Amino acid sequence: MIANISNYSSVPFNTDPAQGPINLSGNNPIIHTFDGTTWVNATQLGHIFDGRVVGTTSTAVNSDVSVDVRGTGNGFAPRLNNVIGAVLFGVVLPVETYINVKYNEWTQ
Repeated sequence: MIANISNYSSVPFNTDPAQGPINLSGNNPIIHTFDGTTWVNATQLGHIFDGRVVGTTSTAVNSDVSVDVRGTGNGFAPRLNNVIGAVLFGVVLPVETYINVKYNEWTQ
């Protein structure tokens, strides 16, 4: 299942995260959930980027991989958040998901 593959990279610096509250490095709490199609990371009070939500939906058809990442919010330091988010969710997550599917490291 592609959702399991994308979850592997959906929380920065935490491979294969469980659903529920997660405290990221630097004491940055999030809630990590799955609605059946999309992994969601919602920042919590105390997170440096409090007020942000990132949703990741991944699909694979005949080894063609699509990773759609959407971020919303209006918390602290939007420019810094956009840069960090672009690297973690715009490059790292899609690349890891693509490699894992394309080279059959995971079963679907």
